[in-house]
Amino acid sequence: MHVTVTFALALSLLVSSAHVAAQNPPQNLAAEVQLGASVLLTWDPPVAGLFEDFEDGVADEFAFDPEDAWIVEDGHLAGLPGQTWKSAWYTADEFTDFVLETTFTNVSGTNSRGLLFRGDGPRDDDYNGYAFYIAYNAQNFSLYSYVNGDLDLISGWTPSDLINMDPGEQNTISVVAFADEFSLFINGEFVAQATDGMHDTGTVGVVSTASNEVWYEQIQCVPDEEFVGLISARAGEPLFPADERPADSDYDDRGRGPSHTARAGRETVPARKLLQPPHARELDEFVEFAVYRDGELIANTTATAYADQLPGAGSYQYTVTAIYDPEGESAPAGPVTVTWPPVELAVTPQDTIVPAAGGSISYDLAVSSALAVGVPGVTYWTNVILPNGQSLGPLFEQTFTMPPYMDVTIEGITQTVPAAAPAGAYIHRSKLGFYPNAQIVRQFAFVKLGAASGVGPGGDWRAYGPPFDRSPAGTNPGEPETAALGDPRPNPFNAAVSVPFTLPSAAEVQVEVVDVAGRHVATLVRERLAAGRHLAHFDGSEFASGLYFVRLIEVNGGRIDAKKLLLVK
Repeated sequence: MHVTVTFALALSLLVSSAHVAAQNPPQNLAAEVQLGASVLLTWDPPVAGLFEDFEDGVADEFAFDPEDAWIVEDGHLAGLPGQTWKSAWYTADEFTDFVLETTFTNVSGTNSRGLLFRGDGPRDDDYNGYAFYIAYNAQNFSLYSYVNGDLDLISGWTPSDLINMDPGEQNTISVVAFADEFSLFINGEFVAQATDGMHDTGTVGVVSTASNEVWYEQIQCVPDEEFVGLISARAGEPLFPADERPADSDYDDRGRGPSHTARAGRETVPARKLLQPPHARELDEFVEFAVYRDGELIANTTATAYADQLPGAGSYQYTVTAIYDPEGESAPAGPVTVTWPPVELAVTPQDTIVPAAGGSISYDLAVSSALAVGVPGVTYWTNVILPNGQSLGPLFEQTFTMPPYMDVTIEGITQTVPAAAPAGAYIHRSKLGFYPNAQIVRQFAFVKLGAASGVGPGGDWRAYGPPFDRSPAGTNPGEPETAALGDPRPNPFNAAVSVPFTLPSAAEVQVEVVDVAGRHVATLVRERLAAGRHLAHFDGSEFASGLYFVRLIEVNGGRIDAKKLLLVK
C-alpha cells in the first residue's frame, strides 16, 4: 500500500514594509517542513522594552536635546557637529534591571560616545543617572554616575583594544544592569563590573560629546524578567558575585575598582547572547501578526504560529510583522526560505549505447534530503519509453526509509536491453516519491543499434542495483564506520542551521561552534550519546554575519571532524 505525501523545505525573504520606530518586531522566525506540501511557521513575540533602528527617517519615541543636535539621516540617528553635548533619550518607559545595547559609527572627530541609563532625561548640567562612555581617541572606557550634573567616576578610565578607532568603523557597547550591579561589554566582550546604588530606575538613551559627528545605528533595551544565556545571573543576582571576582580586582567597600578583561577559569558571556528575548511583550496597542509569502499578505493571526499550504513546486519567501494600534506595522522578522521539493535526485548515465545483439545500460544516482525528519515508504522506480512511445515498467523498484538529511550515491544501477528490443532512441525515466505518485522525475536518452524491426519490448528487461538503504560500500548508514559530521543544512544559513552527525559507537561527545580565530561561540551538544545518527541545532540569530566552524569532538579522543558554516543576514 502506497501513501501520497509531498516534500517541503526552508527559504529566505525580506518583505518591504513600513517600519515604525520603537515598535518591536517578532523574533526568531523559523520554518519547519510538514509532510503534505505545507510549512509550519513559528516565531517568538516581540520582546519587551525598546528597539529602535531609526529606519524610514522616524525616531518618534526619542526626545532630543538640543533639538538641532540630532537628526535622522539615511536610517541613522546622526549627531552633527556644533554642539558640546548631543543627547537622545527614550521617553516611554523607565527601566530598572535590563540589558541595554547600542551600535554606532564614528564619522568624524575623536571624542566620547556612550549610553545613558537610569537617567531623568538628556545629559546636561542637571543630569541625574549613569553614563557608560568609550573614548574614541584614547581607546579607553569608563562608567560615570551623575547627581545634578556632578560627576562620580565609578570604574575609572581603562584602556581597551576592543575599541575600533579608525573612522567609519562600528562599535557596540552594552550594559547589563541588576539592582546596583552593572556589567559592561564592548563589541561583545566583557570588560568590567561595578556597583553603585545611587539611581534605581529611569529612562535610557545615547550621548555624544564635543563638536564632531556620530551615527547611531540602533539602540535596544530589554528589561529583565529571565535573561536567556546568562551563566550565573538571574533577576536580583549579580552577574559576577563578589566572592568570584578576581583577586587583583582591588574593589573597595562599595564594590568599585578597576575593570578586568578576563576571568580565569570562567567563560565570559557575549553581550548579544544576553540579548536573547526573555518573555512575550504585553502591550495594549498590539493588534496581531501579519504573515507574508513572496511579499504578499497571506494571513493575520494573534498566534505565534501559522501553517501555510504550499501552492506547488518552487521557492517561497516568508516574513512576519507585528501590527500595533495606532502606530502601525513593525519591521519584519525573518527572513526564512522554503523550497519545494527539498529532496534532490541526480541521475548520471554511464553507458547509453546498446549493440544490436542486446546488452545493458548503466547509471549512478545521488539522493539527498534537506528534511530534518526520517521519511518511511519512499520509493524509487524506473520506466523505459520505447521508440514507438510505449511505456514499459516499473522495471526497477526499491522502497526504503529516507533518513534525516540523507546524502548518498548509488552506483552501478544496470538496466538490461534484450536483443529482441527494436532499434531506435529510448528514454529512461527515474522517479522518486510515493508510488505511484512521483515527486521528482529525471530522464536520459539511450540508443539500441541495429536494423529497425518490431515494435514491442520483446525479451527480458531485468534491472538490478545495490539497495537504497545501504551505502555503495555495503554498510548501513545507521551504523557508521567512523564518527563524522554531515553537511549542515541550510548552508549558507540566515538564522538557524541543523548539523547531522554519526557515531560508530556510544561516546561522550561535544559539538561546538567557533569563529575563524578559534574562539568558542556556542556549545550545541555535550553528553554521552548512543551509536547512530544525531542532529545538533545552532541558532545564529544573535551573532554577526561571517564564517564559523562547527566541530565534533570526542571528549576522550580529541577533535574528530569540522565543517564550515556561513552565516548571512
